[in-house]
Amino acid sequence: MLFIFQLFFSMFVACNNPITGSDKPNIPTPTSTSTEYKSIQGNQVESVQIENGKSFKIKKGVSASTTSAEGSLLNRYKKLGTNPEMVIALWLEACLRAQMGQEEGWKAIGEMTLWTGERLKNLKGWQKHHSTHYFVKAVTKGNPSFRSFIVGADPDNGYDVDLNDIKVEVIRYGGHEALGHKFFINSTGSAMPRPISLKVSSKTGMFVVNEYSSMYVDVQPAVDPNREEFK
Repeated sequence: MLFIFQLFFSMFVACNNPITGSDKPNIPTPTSTSTEYKSIQGNQVESVQIENGKSFKIKKGVSASTTSAEGSLLNRYKKLGTNPEMVIALWLEACLRAQMGQEEGWKAIGEMTLWTGERLKNLKGWQKHHSTHYFVKAVTKGNPSFRSFIVGADPDNGYDVDLNDIKVEVIRYGGHEALGHKFFINSTGSAMPRPISLKVSSKTGMFVVNEYSSMYVDVQPAVDPNREEFK
């Protein structure tokens, strides 16, 4: 009887072992193509492999200032263009300068932005093209969304920006997808960070902005210090 009891007991344990038994919960493992997995993976890696055995570093947190290199906006892009967080910051500086009516800003946008696989500058009359209508409108109408990504600017100070100290805060890396390498950037005018995707030039190794539609979506309006409130 003792032998029979031990036999049945061992069979019971084997069938219900939480590690090796058949009753183990079937928890699906995310695939490498899932957005969820890429989000987690991106937060764990420090560098990403790209073509020809090259790689780039992921620097999360607050970037260096765009004036950490000297020269014009496009010259600084040539010096800092292999750093994705700096390209994002420079691209935003270009948008801000364009908002101020500076031709340098518009030229830099054309150089640092892609349109259907080509640099935007190659699209003749791109500032009046239907495909860029809403983006150009956000620039020319002074949409504060671009300023909301600059460290130190927020609704309370009217999204005040110092063009000599443009920095962005990278919250996380979202992985490499069809639209490019996705980064999530903090916006003080939004409850959630906004995505922007960059691609890498095969000739120069420099990053170019490819998908940026979330960067000019409306944000919380600036606080008017002269507004009368009743509480």
